[in-house]
Parts: sequence; structure tokens; C-alpha cells
Amino acid sequence: MGLDKITLSLYDFFGYLLPGYILFVAASVVEATFTGFNFFALTRLNKNLVLAAAAAYFMGQIAH
Repeated sequence: MGLDKITLSLYDFFGYLLPGYILFVAASVVEATFTGFNFFALTRLNKNLVLAAAAAYFMGQIAH
């Protein structure tokens, strides 16, 4: 199975991926403000874009 078989519709983007990224940013801000950990640090998004996108998609599914 190649990556060309994976499709992303507009519904997936606005329904799951975008809310997942919003949750990612909110978790990062809360974590940076109140704790000393860096588990949700936004600098990790640059290093692992595919993994962060997959995590944001599943976080959006859970939030939905």
C-alpha cells in the first residue's frame, strides 16, 4: 500500500484534522503554562509532521 492510496477529503480536513490541531495547540499552551514538561511542545510538530498529522487526526476523531 502506497501513500498515493490515502485520500483526504474536505470533510476530513475541517471535521477531524483542523480540530485535532486546535486541540494540539491548546494542550501545548496549557502544558507550557502550568507544567514543566514538553510532551506537546510545538517544536515537535516540525520534526515529525506525518506523525503529528496522524495524531491530530485521531485527536479530532476523539473530540468529534
